Amino acid sequence: MKEPPTDLDRCLAILVLRRADCSQDAVAGIVRCGKLTVGRVERWFTEQLSYSEAVKLCSDTVIKRVINIDLVPKEEVDKELLEKIVQITGDDIVRHYRKTDYIERRDPILQKYLMEWWEQLNHPPPERIYIVRLGRVGEDNNASLGQRIVDVALENVRFDVRVTQTTLYPDYAYTSDKIFWELPLDGPPKLLCPVERQPRFKELLSKLTPEGRQSFESRKSVGGEVIVGCMHALKTVRDVANARAGQLLGLVGVDSVFERLRSDLSLPWPGPRSPSHLNIEFADLIYSLSIKCRRDPSIFQVIKGLYGIRQKGVLHYDLVFGQQEGSPLATGLSFEMEQCIHLNQSLVKEFAQSKVISQLIEMDARLLTLEKVVKADLTKIIDKGGVNSL
Repeated sequence: MKEPPTDLDRCLAILVLRRADCSQDAVAGIVRCGKLTVGRVERWFTEQLSYSEAVKLCSDTVIKRVINIDLVPKEEVDKELLEKIVQITGDDIVRHYRKTDYIERRDPILQKYLMEWWEQLNHPPPERIYIVRLGRVGEDNNASLGQRIVDVALENVRFDVRVTQTTLYPDYAYTSDKIFWELPLDGPPKLLCPVERQPRFKELLSKLTPEGRQSFESRKSVGGEVIVGCMHALKTVRDVANARAGQLLGLVGVDSVFERLRSDLSLPWPGPRSPSHLNIEFADLIYSLSIKCRRDPSIFQVIKGLYGIRQKGVLHYDLVFGQQEGSPLATGLSFEMEQCIHLNQSLVKEFAQSKVISQLIEMDARLLTLEKVVKADLTKIIDKGGVNSL
């Protein structure tokens, strides 16, 4: 431990009195020292001692002894001041002078928020964000993320198509099953970490560097751009897939007898049935795969080998994408199945090279850069030992 500016008991007496809101002048008069000494003691305790040294020095037994022996008998300590100092503990002094360290190591609530914040800064990848509307203005909103499995059923008299996406998804750092954003009354959406709504979040935010705080604020607006970009890209893919799927059904001569109509098509009702389960659900798969293929074109060669069929009945088949459990895949492909596979692959390749997907990935990269700055600040706080105190 670095040598104290004066007698150790006098140092502790100074800290107790300052914690009791005594001015430096008043403290100097009570302990019989110069005002400069009071300042040096405070800087010594705050800046020159390690956190563990500060905690060890301020044990409740030691503090109580200093109060009873060095302060209670003093004439300058009046009744009002005495009532304050007899209630002061070593923990009070550490928390007052070493607030940052104290929060990290001793405050379980803020420590919990700290870890939640770090995790929530891992925003989900765009290929898992399926948003069709922004929600209610002036409120916090959220949307469930696309999961590992996307089931697609094409119901008609000749065959069924079921696409199940189970591969190409690594374990993402984002652990939530939802994405959150706020929609202000007078502006675009802003990406939201749910921990921001905790009453003591401002205490954590104040611990960031100026660059970290600025990056966190920028993350909200850039994240909002990503959300809007995902919504726009998904709608674009769905619209194009809608038209191409209709052309495909006419080409293969399939008479649709669909049982359901997706509400997000916003078609008049009653009205003609749309081949919704082919184009909309296939579009969600195309949207996701096109983003992955835009990042890494070699993935396209991988997905080409992930299609197969499984017979469900005499005239009913599943078109399977990815690894599947259950009955073995059938051999050979019908003309209809070949056309469905070709449609899916051609749209994935087309959108992987499109401007809408390229812009989305660029926005996502900007968001990742901002998150890295904030996470670097939080990592420094965690590395000081906050996690070990839990």
